[in-house]
Amino acid sequence: MDNPPATSRPQKTPFLINRNYARLWTGQTISTLGDMVFDTTLVLWIAISIAPNQPWAPLAISGVLIAAA
Repeated sequence: MDNPPATSRPQKTPFLINRNYARLWTGQTISTLGDMVFDTTLVLWIAISIAPNQPWAPLAISGVLIAAA
């Protein structure tokens, strides 16, 4: 009796197979997270400390959000 040839399945490759790409991806993720935290902190600082109850406060906050975008 002949045994049929064993078929090999293609192996799954890891998502971040290239070490340099993984480092770039991780660094960009941390940078984006840091930018989001900074923008939120800046908006809260303007709203709470600099311009509470000022008529120009919404304009200042929208200016920060537009600059962040």
